Amino acid sequence: RAKDAQANIKELTLSVDKAVRAKDAQANIKELTLSVDKAVRAKDAQAQSLQSLNGWWKNTDGLTCMVQDGLCDFMKTTVTISLSDGKLSLNGWEAADIQLKSVLWQKANKTMTWSRIESASQLDVLNGAWVNTDGIECNVVKGSCSFDSKGNFDIVMKDSLLMLNGWTAVTVNEQRIQWQKAEKTMEWRKADQKPKDNKRVAPPVDATKALEALTGVWTAVQDGSVCIVSGVGQCAFVRGKDVKATVDKGMLYMDGWKTAPAAASGISLKWEKDGTAMEWRQLEDVKAVGALNGGWENSDGLQLDVADGICTFVAKGVKAQFKIADRMLTLNGWAVVRISEGDATWQRGGQQMQWRRAEPGPPPREALAAGPPTPAASISSIPEAAAGAGSGAGGRSSPSDCAAWASVLTRLEGTWLSSDLSVWTVLQGKCFSSAAGSQELALREGGVAVLEVGGWTAISVEDDIVKWKSQINAMEWKRVKAASEVSVLNGFWKNGDGLLCFVSGGLCSFVSKGVDSKLAISDAGGVSLNGWLAFEIRPNEVSWQKGNQSMQWHRIEQAKEVELLDGPWKSSDGSTCNVLEGVCNFGAKGSVGLTIQSGRLQLNGWAAVSLSPTLLKWEKGGKGMEWTKGDQAEAKAAVPAAAAPAAAPPTASVPADAPAAPATSAYAYASEDSTAPPPPPPEEPEEST
Repeated sequence: RAKDAQANIKELTLSVDKAVRAKDAQANIKELTLSVDKAVRAKDAQAQSLQSLNGWWKNTDGLTCMVQDGLCDFMKTTVTISLSDGKLSLNGWEAADIQLKSVLWQKANKTMTWSRIESASQLDVLNGAWVNTDGIECNVVKGSCSFDSKGNFDIVMKDSLLMLNGWTAVTVNEQRIQWQKAEKTMEWRKADQKPKDNKRVAPPVDATKALEALTGVWTAVQDGSVCIVSGVGQCAFVRGKDVKATVDKGMLYMDGWKTAPAAASGISLKWEKDGTAMEWRQLEDVKAVGALNGGWENSDGLQLDVADGICTFVAKGVKAQFKIADRMLTLNGWAVVRISEGDATWQRGGQQMQWRRAEPGPPPREALAAGPPTPAASISSIPEAAAGAGSGAGGRSSPSDCAAWASVLTRLEGTWLSSDLSVWTVLQGKCFSSAAGSQELALREGGVAVLEVGGWTAISVEDDIVKWKSQINAMEWKRVKAASEVSVLNGFWKNGDGLLCFVSGGLCSFVSKGVDSKLAISDAGGVSLNGWLAFEIRPNEVSWQKGNQSMQWHRIEQAKEVELLDGPWKSSDGSTCNVLEGVCNFGAKGSVGLTIQSGRLQLNGWAAVSLSPTLLKWEKGGKGMEWTKGDQAEAKAAVPAAAAPAAAPPTASVPADAPAAPATSAYAYASEDSTAPPPPPPEEPEEST
């Protein structure tokens, strides 16, 4: 029994020991589980605190940043937010307190606060004019995006992401925004920013389709030149060179000019080259291709005569109307693909036909009876011809010829606008073209008075209309009856004495003097100002004469040349800026360049409607704003003010009896004179960065 008892005790001891060890193991497992759980919760808490920073923020210094998964993007640089010992740090700053809408940061004895941005209207980086990959322009003001052709759309913020019509902004900075929608991508660039390289985020462009979309007859708005695009990007300029259009990196290129392919399908196409803009418009009037006017002979030997959009088949007397089909100029199903000085090429299907200029026919019987024609006589030779009055023998003009010449010359005196948009002046026997310069007026002898100007022959001279014809073209003059019709004069000018003036709608405002003078049409038909006559009008220069005096105007094309803008200004809402050489500095908010577009002084799309040495008025839509010139002595940065010239220029300076205008209306813009489309509404200049 004792032996059995010892065996039972040993077995019981082993059982108890096993139970104790099992209990200890369970306690250890539980403790370990609690420890692991605690560590996981701590890590989750840290991750949640980092995740809670996702979104848009603005700090106490006014800087904007975007936080996403531990990366903080300050628009110009990206910084990583690190997590160490349960604390978030950024550039040496530690997050001392994290709330839903604010974060308090500390660094030594300094503190800084972030405030959450919850609406796109609070993001100043979005404000301004943008151009997307397709060349479509839009303007963003306080979260509202305005497309000229499609209306307004709001940029919304959802889950800290910016969204517009289903597109999500994946990259945002001051000059570029990248958008994504499913598999598509799109890029916006600031309208006034030139990409430093050709990298553009754009959907793939089918080069063949892009070039085919360019097909048609186009007219350049600036100079009236005509370009025929056929085939796959073959561009033939009328009486000019042939150029091949290409597609590279999603853009259309032609002779250094570039545009977005999507724009080629419209009626207007805007090109850009080294900061210069050019606009093409689709041919709308068959009469506009004046290079086809005149006599021709086609490949079949048929004689043709073209005038005012109608082709007459001479032998049969049949007339055919030119038409515009598939954006090409056509005649009986044939489309013209090239026009040069002496020939024109037509295509229909796989066929091709040539037109060649018809040789001039024999002179009229009356002209043969009067003897052979002699070289044209210049204006200076007309009096000599009159002195040698007679029957016209020896090639000299008869008295009746000179009388006819004098009559025609008198009717031509004045200022004219031609059908090719150039300005012609005929004053005191001198003829000048804004496009071609000085021209010679001449009278061809031989019994019939004929007037020639630079190869043009006058076929009809009336009081207000003159019709001209050259070997390959036709042109019409219309008399200018109001100075406001000469729109090439609109804009800023500076005369030889440095006096600044602004012309708009027939009114010349001498800005530094604060006096307005009205442009008029003189009795001789020329544009006049205070007794001065404009003898030569060019796009960028005007030559004036008064008696034996002469004076030149030179166009101002850059805002930095308007020196009276230099100096400190204060706007009507209390903000300040400092202007120096055409750049407006808003202090911490950055600098913005002033520009002159279509003769208008502009700042981020705002147009100045009144300018004097001390007051500048701006307008956009129905809103207005005023800038008042500040005391330069109080300006933070000394900027020289524009000094008034010591002496006014001859007669272009304001006469003593000229009516004085208030300083606030030194010049005014006439919007009806502007041919450029209005710019999209800009953001307030003081808010533009």
